Order: sequence, then C-alpha cells, then structure tokens
Amino acid sequence: MKKIKKVLVIVLIIIVLFLLLIICINKYREYRYIKLNDINDIKSEVSEDNVSNNIEENSNKLDLDNYRNTYNNDEIKGILSISNSDFEMLFAQSQDNSYYLDHLLNKEYNKLGSTFLDYRVDIDQSKKINIYGHNNGSVGVSFNYLMNYLDKNFYDEHRKIIINTNLDTYVYEIFSIQIVDSNYIHMKVDFNSDSSWYDYLNIVLNNSVFKEEIEVENISRVLTLQTCTNRYDGEFLLVNARLITV
Repeated sequence: MKKIKKVLVIVLIIIVLFLLLIICINKYREYRYIKLNDINDIKSEVSEDNVSNNIEENSNKLDLDNYRNTYNNDEIKGILSISNSDFEMLFAQSQDNSYYLDHLLNKEYNKLGSTFLDYRVDIDQSKKINIYGHNNGSVGVSFNYLMNYLDKNFYDEHRKIIINTNLDTYVYEIFSIQIVDSNYIHMKVDFNSDSSWYDYLNIVLNNSVFKEEIEVENISRVLTLQTCTNRYDGEFLLVNARLITV
C-alpha cells in the first residue's frame, strides 16, 4: 500500500513538473513574440546609418532591407507609428488575410500573430487601406494599444498615424473611432464610384464614438486599423484616419 502511494506521489510530481514546463514554454513563446515585434530591438540589430530618421514624419522613405534581412521576410511592407507615443510597429502583407493571424514576422508559427496589411491593397496607392492586428488583454500583442482610443483625451492627443514605406511617408489624421460587428462594411476596399465612396464615409462618420464635422469630399484616402475588442465574439474596434499629407 505504501509503495502504491509512493508511486502515485511520484507520478503526481511528474505531472505537475510537466505542466509547469508547458507553461514556461508558452510564456517563452509569448516573450519571443513581443521581442520579435519590438522595432526598438530591431534598431539595435541593424546599421544606425540606415535606420536613422527612417520613422520620422519628415523623412521621405524607409529602407526596409534591414528589417527584411533581420526577419528573413520580404513581405514586410512598412512601419506604422502613432504620434505623441512610442508605438511603432512593423507590418507585413501576405497572399491572404489569414497567414499573419498566427505567424510572427520571421514566419514562425505563433497564435499571437503579427500586424498585417490587407492582401488586396497597395499601401502606397490604394484609396482604402486596412491593417489588422490582434488584441489580447493578458499579452502585449500588436494592437492592444488601440483600445486607448475609446478615451476621448487619448483620442485628442494622438490623432496622427504615420506610415513609412520604401516609397514615402504618409501622415493620416484620425477622424472616426467605431465599434462594429463582423457584418459591418469595414472589409470593403473597392469603391466603383464617388457616390459609393461618399456613402461609405458618411456611415463611418455617423457611427463614430466621437463626432467630427468633416466634408467627405475632402477625404481622398482612408487608413483603417482593425482589432477585436475582446468583449464579444465578432466585435471589432476600428480606428479610421484620412490622409493629410503625401
């Protein structure tokens, strides 16, 4: 009887140790996700001469070769940053909108995913540009930060979004924050006429958390950052910004 109890205790200890090992592995993978998506760490790994001033508003273009070499990933398209903050995030673009939901920028599988550009758009030319990223309350994933935009003070103080690509720097100004469901039109990127474009913009303005008086005729290009809210299944936060400089 004592021998059986001793064996059971040993088995229990082994199970506990195994579970602790699994937890440690998962935490390490989460840590690697954060490190592999932290542009400040990348800056320390590449040439300072090539990186200097690449992500400032007044720069003309970004040399992405350093970042692509660091990750061994030619699908990296640019850097997204938010004014008056230290938020800077590389984003990539695949052949679909599912790959980077569960892959890091180095193409390692990880359920935490990466920030990515809609496969249907051209970051330098498209009229409607969608960029997606995960939101997770317990892990520092890419678009957790966007939830701050539900606070009016934060919204007022961080209105500009800067996109740096190989071709140029684009400055967008946020004009609408929305909470939507999966049936909303936010995934639409093609507009066949001015009227359909203006109809879309009016919907975006009228359903914004914070109201803005803007003439839709003055909006030539829209950048939408999308993430889930983690409150309900199929509920998303949209940060909509209009191009103000090219």
